[in-house]
Amino acid sequence: MIKKLAWIGILFLWFSSIEAQEKFRRLPPYPEPIKEWRLPRLETVTLTNGLKIAVISRRNSPFISLQLILMIGESFSPESLPGLATVTARLMSRGTTLLSASTIEEKIESIGGQLEILVSCDRTLFSFIFLKEYLNEALSLLSQIILQPAFASNELEAVRRTLFYDLAEKRGQSEVLAERQLLRWLLKGHPYEKSLFNEESIRLISRRDIQDFYNRHYRPENALLVVGGNITLSEASKLISHYFNIWKGEEPRRPAWPTLMPLSERILGFIDLPRSKEVTITMGNVVASRSFNDIFPLLVLNQVFGGSPHSRLFMNLRETRQLAYIAFSKIELLQLGWLFLIQIKSPPESLLAVLKEIDQELNRLIKEKLPAAEIEQAKSFLLESFPLGLEPIEVMTRRAAEILALKMEEEYWNSWPENILTLEAARITEVSQRLLMVPFSIVIVGDSRRLTNFFEEYEQLFNQIKIYDYKGQLLYTLSKGDEK
Repeated sequence: MIKKLAWIGILFLWFSSIEAQEKFRRLPPYPEPIKEWRLPRLETVTLTNGLKIAVISRRNSPFISLQLILMIGESFSPESLPGLATVTARLMSRGTTLLSASTIEEKIESIGGQLEILVSCDRTLFSFIFLKEYLNEALSLLSQIILQPAFASNELEAVRRTLFYDLAEKRGQSEVLAERQLLRWLLKGHPYEKSLFNEESIRLISRRDIQDFYNRHYRPENALLVVGGNITLSEASKLISHYFNIWKGEEPRRPAWPTLMPLSERILGFIDLPRSKEVTITMGNVVASRSFNDIFPLLVLNQVFGGSPHSRLFMNLRETRQLAYIAFSKIELLQLGWLFLIQIKSPPESLLAVLKEIDQELNRLIKEKLPAAEIEQAKSFLLESFPLGLEPIEVMTRRAAEILALKMEEEYWNSWPENILTLEAARITEVSQRLLMVPFSIVIVGDSRRLTNFFEEYEQLFNQIKIYDYKGQLLYTLSKGDEK
């Protein structure tokens, strides 16, 4: 009898230990006190031609980072020529009136530099990093690229060809296919939709189209230049004025476009990707807010939900249930709307279970009060990871440029620690219930031959599935009750 009681006691302690471990995983402990820190000061000045300059001083950096942002993106391309903003930006580094494309490449290499050009829905970024002793050479080169582009016909063909193959290569990338299809739904009918251009549209773009677009939109009042490194605002403004003073501006004329609105109904779409061994799931909707006061509660919510490997999605789907390989969420801030997106990769056989778990986690986020420990853990992670993520000078200056472009430097840059630390649970819950109680549409990309069980059982969660090709063309719709 004594031995039996002893075994019962051991089993009780064992199960209690397992339960305690699971509780610990769900409710992480309060973090250690956070060390006080401040981001480097962000100083700004505007030149007489309208070009805004910002400087982040970092005395010990061996590099200088120049981030030139123009508030011109694919949304400014004509309806008949989506992709024009991207082709224009890429072509600008392919030769000026005085320098060939190969000479530009040699000059960049000679100063230990790297030039990257990125075009989004509403912004174009020229990101230039180089050794600090070559600041004059770099500014001279950047000013020629921006102010004296040649737009040579032979280079246009090279840019078209490169962009064509870039887009074609992405056909086989499941995460790209899934996100582009979701964005087709979320951006439909909005100027942002033009950012989803395809290979065919770039063939229609002529040199004259590019020159007209450049003349209309590449103006200093549409631009800001962020400089980071061993330099002061006074030094930077004098040098930049010297190289960019001939860039003439005029009164800005920005179109009055509508803000993005959330989809009112959930859509489920599927894209067949033969020979894919895993399934990619992208979910999301527009967040119906443009109030800067909502950004920080959303950042904490995202961190609790899926912002890192310590968040609920990853811990539940990968660590606890082993249903997924990757499980994260993110917030994308655009000038005319914000997006809340979820990205999952899982084995084909786990697909239906993953979708059920995500819905349950979303319902928990909206309907249940967030535990204080989770909130504090999320706040701690954000406060400690933000400055660490900005350690490379090019990352810091690029983030600063994005924040300035959104006109939120005071809230987002200068007051980051206070805005996170002072958040209360009630405020976070209010934002969650107001902004995330929307239907999250879903795109699934995978090999249909590996998903026969899902197509037989999808009616447990959905009434229909829309089947698309990789270009976003609707092929057919499977509805509840249809013969499989």
